[in-house]
Amino acid sequence: MPCEERDKLLDSLLEAARARNDAAHALIGCKADAFERLTALAKSARQTYKYCREALAAHERSHGCARNLLARKIRLRLPAVRSSSAKDSGFGGLA
Repeated sequence: MPCEERDKLLDSLLEAARARNDAAHALIGCKADAFERLTALAKSARQTYKYCREALAAHERSHGCARNLLARKIRLRLPAVRSSSAKDSGFGGLA
């Protein structure tokens, strides 16, 4: 049975991983005047990722929820095939 809390924690972890990777990529080829600011941002992103990873692991230990395959979670995030009308897409006409 799916655990909603675990899903929320996993979403937070995936978002933190994206932010950490974006921050690391921003350091590549940055100008000297931005390096210090970007280094601080990358450090903060790493700490957030670590916190999210630890929160997910703690929840799994305390709640006993089964680990879902990360690949399954990522597959659910793939862009959906566009419907014939944007209104039917569930994005309020934004698709």
